[in-house]
Amino acid sequence: MEPDTLHGLFLKSLPAHQDKLAVLEDSGSSRCDMTYKDLWDTSCIVSDMLGQFCKSRVQFIGVCMEQCLIYPAVIMGILNQGFGFACVDPSWSSEKQIDYLRKLGVPLLIHDGGDRTYKSSNQQCRVIVKNRSLYFDKLKSDGNFTKCLHPMAYAVLTSGSTGQPKIVRVPHSSVVPNIISLIDLCNVTSRDVIFLSSPSTFDPSVVDIFLALATGATLLVTSNTVKTSACSLLNVLFPQKFSMGVTILQMTPSVFNRWSETQLREVVLGARTSLRVLLLGGEPFPSRSKLVRCIGSGNATRIYNIYGITEVSPWASVYQVIPPTNEICHHPNSSENPIQVGNPLLETILQVRNCKTGSVVLNGFGEMFIGSSNRICEIDNENCLDFSPPVFRSTGDIVEVHSDGRICYVGRKDLTVKRWGHRINLESVEEIALSYHAVQGACCVWDEVNHKLYLLVALREPTSNIVLRRHFLTFAQSEKAYMPDEIFQVDNLALTQHGKINRQLVLESLDKKKAPQFQLFVANKFFTLWCEVLGLKNLEEGSFIHFGGNSLLAMILITELENEFGLVPSELTGYLLSDKSPQFISDYLSQFYQKNNTKNATNPSVSNSSHLPHSYEMSKKSSDNSKVPSNRLISFYLPGKSSSNTLPSFDVYEKCLENLEMNLMWKVDLGKCIDASPLCLEYESEIGIVIGSHSGKFAYVDGTTGEIRWLIKLPHRIEATACPSVCGAYIYIGCHDGALYCISKIDGTIHWSFFTGGIIKCLPALCNQGKSIIFGSYDTKVYCLNSQSGKLEWSAKYDGKGNWLASPLIIADMAIICSLAGKVYAINTENSNIIWTVSLNQPIFSSPCNLSTSSISFVVIAEVKGAVTCLSALTGEQFRFQ
Repeated sequence: MEPDTLHGLFLKSLPAHQDKLAVLEDSGSSRCDMTYKDLWDTSCIVSDMLGQFCKSRVQFIGVCMEQCLIYPAVIMGILNQGFGFACVDPSWSSEKQIDYLRKLGVPLLIHDGGDRTYKSSNQQCRVIVKNRSLYFDKLKSDGNFTKCLHPMAYAVLTSGSTGQPKIVRVPHSSVVPNIISLIDLCNVTSRDVIFLSSPSTFDPSVVDIFLALATGATLLVTSNTVKTSACSLLNVLFPQKFSMGVTILQMTPSVFNRWSETQLREVVLGARTSLRVLLLGGEPFPSRSKLVRCIGSGNATRIYNIYGITEVSPWASVYQVIPPTNEICHHPNSSENPIQVGNPLLETILQVRNCKTGSVVLNGFGEMFIGSSNRICEIDNENCLDFSPPVFRSTGDIVEVHSDGRICYVGRKDLTVKRWGHRINLESVEEIALSYHAVQGACCVWDEVNHKLYLLVALREPTSNIVLRRHFLTFAQSEKAYMPDEIFQVDNLALTQHGKINRQLVLESLDKKKAPQFQLFVANKFFTLWCEVLGLKNLEEGSFIHFGGNSLLAMILITELENEFGLVPSELTGYLLSDKSPQFISDYLSQFYQKNNTKNATNPSVSNSSHLPHSYEMSKKSSDNSKVPSNRLISFYLPGKSSSNTLPSFDVYEKCLENLEMNLMWKVDLGKCIDASPLCLEYESEIGIVIGSHSGKFAYVDGTTGEIRWLIKLPHRIEATACPSVCGAYIYIGCHDGALYCISKIDGTIHWSFFTGGIIKCLPALCNQGKSIIFGSYDTKVYCLNSQSGKLEWSAKYDGKGNWLASPLIIADMAIICSLAGKVYAINTENSNIIWTVSLNQPIFSSPCNLSTSSISFVVIAEVKGAVTCLSALTGEQFRFQ
């Protein structure tokens, strides 16, 4: 007989797996773990504490903590005492948390401290478990709860089809059949690694935990910081150094789609992936055609569409979308087949009803209902004693029943959609907009094809979109899923014959709608400059870099905009040198100028007069001097703007230039333009040149003969300069695909690669006596890796707006890093701590250099407009020259 509770499943597997790894926590830079025996011992500590504080009979214990090493043990400790758990999101306000727990009659809250304080609580004690602090806070509660025939496992708070929050109380009898079904479906064994993907407030997280703990498998947990970064999450789930990669993965399509097709095809669903089973649910399944493009040759991962609603928590049915054979996976017509809801899981009934009459539909369209005689949850004030099994719950989904019994998903009912794993109502979005005083009318439209949320507003008075977005962020009832992708301002809203807003006409008119006059002015000016600088006859879709743009051309465009409008946003440089489209940058500029209310925003004909930089005027004066002796030193100086491509000044004797000749010895064609500086390597009598190009080709060339010793092609453009290892055996190079590659100097094989969230143009630098390598990415983060293994030692987001182009300057155990937002940081290379920071006025393209005497060390930095700043390397004190 199978155990009928979640902790019963765990206790059954415990004796056989006491020394087995139960939980593995990976922060991206470090790992820690816990065996099944440790987990049981830790859960007993929690159980003992609950036994002391909860003398009276209660139903739920509150939990507010990040998913960490001891989180599963806390859950198990609660269940062992016969209680259910009710998780609250740490990001919720304390008022929202307390209100939710009060409605459940929760008398005690377990949390991990932090900055959380509760007006209605009385801290009982603090317990340290596995070097983690657990706080037990007694809450003011009347202890009331509904009586139920079945013991409760957990409670969740969700938004129903009306957009109103609903509390769902889930008994063990509802969730345990799910666990048993999925263990059998996925063939889960103690050798599996299962990732805790869902947040604690989302009921599929319970499935993640107990698929592992009921079978002796390992549960992998990580921080929210890692989860929000697609590249960091990829490295945690599929580590290169460790053999323990995830084997069973359950997630929403939105999270799955954050990875690029290349990452999916080569890593997640590659031929050598550790992933056996992929379960996608909570949202409409991705298009089959896209999924097929993302599957690598030879991949054997089984992929499922898993379907359900929180009201019958957690899941109801499952369908294997693509069988694990290449012949079927790559069938040319596979994308034409509709995605099925699949077969019902254990003790679950699927029923389709006519939307008008409520009669059962055997062939045709209708609304899906999910029912069961045992899997019965209580919603809000319901009492299971009042139910007459089987109990059915509406899903709000329209499906189609085929004559052969297949049920296929069609779409959401009425105005309710699922977005980012949350069910939202379009009228709720409109209500938030209408609550702002300047909004006269609002219409929210969901674009199912592009999965975009559009909001159209008619205004009583002029208001920028930035102000409206800020209103959404600060509105008390607003969640992030309610934030529109785009807001459009219109004169009026189209109506039906009945006087209601015609949402279909609104959706069709989006492409034809005219932008405000100033937005058009900015767009026309920017697009004109874009084409002039890039030499284009007509505006075409593609990034600035795609059409041959570089840092010099970017500064020409920026200078013209600054002359026209008086100022430019600091982020513009990074946007131009990224993959952003001209339309994106134009929209950003329009919002920037409206927000800053610039002089030219109200009077576009006005432009600021320009003047020569002081440094340039001084250079002109010096050129008028009388002739100098031919043997004197001549300083070559490049006035104006400086960038990482500008050579430093240098001194030569004039006589040396009299008979100077240059002859072409050899040349190598790498297919596209070369922006990177070559790396010259000299070993004994051999000279080697390492260089990459925008074609993605990366070559090692004999410096004497021009012979290509080896050539590889990386997935994307190469704009960075290479860096050699201390031993000389490896070469490090950044790529536009977001990866830093470690490549063998001998034969060009890739030793390791590390993916970031943005393109890498920065020349990396060795630090910590050559044991580490540090570099910046266009995801605004700075990374430090082990130079031998490529393992992440630390990453830090010092500047949320600026990307990193300049190479780090290493001084002992300190790195000087400069961002395109004009920020300079001195950081400790061992732990990423900031030693000092300085804000300059302009973006910094050039790499800093070090000038030292016996008593003091300086850092010299050139800003993009020609200003040179000298800083104390010790304190950051400034000495500036123009």
